[in-house]
Amino acid sequence: MRRLFPPQALRVQLSKLRCEPKSTACDTHLTQGFTILGDLHKVNNMNTSTQANDDRHLIYNALLRVVIGIVAMWGLYFLNEQFGLGLKNWGNRPLTTEGLVGILSMPFLHGDFEHLWGNTISWFTLGSLLFYFYRSLGAKVLLWTYLGGGVLLWLSGAGGNHIGASGVVYGLAAFLFLSGPIRRHPNLMRVSLVVAFLYGGIIWYVMPVKAGVSWEGHLAGALVGAVLAWTLRNRGPVRPVYQWQIDEQLELEEQREAEREAALELARLEEYWEEYEALRDAGLND
Repeated sequence: MRRLFPPQALRVQLSKLRCEPKSTACDTHLTQGFTILGDLHKVNNMNTSTQANDDRHLIYNALLRVVIGIVAMWGLYFLNEQFGLGLKNWGNRPLTTEGLVGILSMPFLHGDFEHLWGNTISWFTLGSLLFYFYRSLGAKVLLWTYLGGGVLLWLSGAGGNHIGASGVVYGLAAFLFLSGPIRRHPNLMRVSLVVAFLYGGIIWYVMPVKAGVSWEGHLAGALVGAVLAWTLRNRGPVRPVYQWQIDEQLELEEQREAEREAALELARLEEYWEEYEALRDAGLND
């Protein structure tokens, strides 16, 4: 444990009190001083403990929401495989009446285990980042990505039966990647770099590069995520303001105030000088 007051520092404190080390006054001051230090140490430990508890609570909430989505996807997949329910036919079929239900069901339906596993990993990673770093906006971003991407895909008129959570994944990836630079928030820009590192390659699949892949759904989700990153830029996490920035702003304001005062003083001097010259020309000055 770090010692707050080494012996040399204690002697300095005693010399400041101008008393003898063994006097009653010094004993009283030292007792009060160490009591205050003890209280400050307790407060610091309490703040540290509170911060740690808050972080654990945020992580727990983020993981809980993500796990709920995973349970829904895996539950429907195994129910469909076990009982042959034919749920895959209820995907998003653009511009068809029977395909409207797919706007809601599409993210929970998957073609095979590989398809399910890939979207599970992506949803776990991106969903956790969303709900931890954008906790006040996470539900709103997810809802709009879920519904907006599905509606946009349905309106696109693309053929086929579209299933899978890839549209939501692309929407979250686009939001997380763009929101950091747009907000110019240091921590959120780090999140953007993580998303770019892990999922930068998925950008190719917003184009028809592979048969059987719903690139229209990917593109619809990415567009919705990008729009959300811009429209919600003034909500949620705000860029922190550091003490050096506050000091610079104060210095700038003081400089501007000094310049204004100097300009006013110069204007007064010029006015006095003009009056003086007018009086001198009139022969009234002494």
